[in-house]
Amino acid sequence: MKVLIAPANRDSIAKLDFDHDIPTFPPWYQSRKYRHRRRSEYLFSQVDIILRTADDLALVNAGRLPVEFSRPATDVYCDFLNDLIVIEGFTGILDSHRYGLSIEVGRLFQIDEVARRAAIVVQQSFYPDEALEIISENRHKLSEVASIAEGPEVEAARNDTKS
Repeated sequence: MKVLIAPANRDSIAKLDFDHDIPTFPPWYQSRKYRHRRRSEYLFSQVDIILRTADDLALVNAGRLPVEFSRPATDVYCDFLNDLIVIEGFTGILDSHRYGLSIEVGRLFQIDEVARRAAIVVQQSFYPDEALEIISENRHKLSEVASIAEGPEVEAARNDTKS
């Protein structure tokens, strides 16, 4: 699975474009009436009721993704949303489509790092058996899922053994 991380035209926003289908948010989440009622510019953020959002995601994505879940879809989407909101610096999802997300990042956080973690959450939630390749907008390969999943501790230990 490949993901291209690109900065958006506004500070603190990253666009993540995937080469696989990802879940989309319901069309009514994108309407002005819905957003006005919520008084929020986000499709999803930590102030939303996760279970209700997960139910809506399960409803609109039923049979659309090329993967099968071994658990109820609502549970998978709940875990996905929970994993997103615990990423330090993740503010919310601004936009969503079949192959991508636009996320807002807290201004004091590294946009690339938060976007990278969000990409990992998408991959782990929906395509856990596939390797993840993250590419920045300038087409430089950032990392493979093996080094991402292992974290800096394993990476440091590996470097120590090479010396």
